Amino acid sequence: KNLTFSQADTICLFMDGKKLGKWSLNSSIWSPKESSIWSDTINTHLFKSFYPFNDRCTFDSIYSSSLANQDGTLDNLKKFDLLIASKSTSYSESKGIVSFTGDDAFKHLLSLIRINIVANGEFTNATIDSIKLSSTRLFSRLIYSFDSNISSIDTSNDVNEFILSPAHNMGGISKEYYIITTPKATDAEIKLSITYSTTLVNKVE
Repeated sequence: KNLTFSQADTICLFMDGKKLGKWSLNSSIWSPKESSIWSDTINTHLFKSFYPFNDRCTFDSIYSSSLANQDGTLDNLKKFDLLIASKSTSYSESKGIVSFTGDDAFKHLLSLIRINIVANGEFTNATIDSIKLSSTRLFSRLIYSFDSNISSIDTSNDVNEFILSPAHNMGGISKEYYIITTPKATDAEIKLSITYSTTLVNKVE
């Protein structure tokens, strides 16, 4: 799912490993909270950035937000995303403007699960009581290092299960839920169960 930056979004920017601080998006222009300058206008420099801004993160330790408070909606999704970008350029080459676009665009570090509940059969007018996802470290904190360009999972506080309780009545209209998770191998088992109720019975799928 493609998400776009919007007004007041914030990123953290580094130049050659040095933190340049918070940049905010205002009227389609990224602006720094504090003034920052290039080290020099001759050499090539390495710029790295992550979203969303978190002042406690460092160049060697960028971590995701807690994934436990998601509500499954698309509008709420960006709060839990984690993006990184990298670009090498010189002042003369870029005319002083660092653009994370094209091959240098921001990339997702986390995974997305989309659950589409089709309003057919018993689901046509059912109420979705709960959606449960479970797998080892599926919702644990992800930690990324710009030094090593490697992601790891914080195993000190494993979160293996997530339960969403939407209490949503289908009303004949299909419904989608979006849930961000830590990355898993393609052959890793992820268990999904949906509890729903109709006027006649409660069921688990």
